[in-house]
Amino acid sequence: MASITIQVKGIDRLRRKLTGIQNGIPPELMSAMNKAAAVVNASAKALVPVDTGALRNSIHTKRAEVSGDEVTSGVVTNKEYAPYVEFGTGSRGGSPAATKLGISFNRDFKGQVAQPYLYPALRQNRGKINEIVAKAVVTATRKG
Repeated sequence: MASITIQVKGIDRLRRKLTGIQNGIPPELMSAMNKAAAVVNASAKALVPVDTGALRNSIHTKRAEVSGDEVTSGVVTNKEYAPYVEFGTGSRGGSPAATKLGISFNRDFKGQVAQPYLYPALRQNRGKINEIVAKAVVTATRKG
């Protein structure tokens, strides 16, 4: 009868490292989230349609925050017309009822065609974001 034996050395050390990560968010992950948001920010600024430049200049990153067991960061703008650019309006835009923004329009208004820039910026950088975060997790688990 043939048998295979597998021996894993250092399992206690790995368990301590993983527990350490669970007990607090490593600074490497916070940094990675900020870096990932900066990547999306740069892409959004490159993709946003420019008229006066006010919308592009208002796009900025939201620093990483911890809430419970989640770390979040973001790319935001404070221009109230930003959702109308991203999703469009009226009959030419997407379906405003399908968004959480509660955008309403007059049926005889032709509307504005959607010119998305935030979601495409996120989508086109998904792989890079995963790479940045994965690298941070590896670095955090190798410490100690």
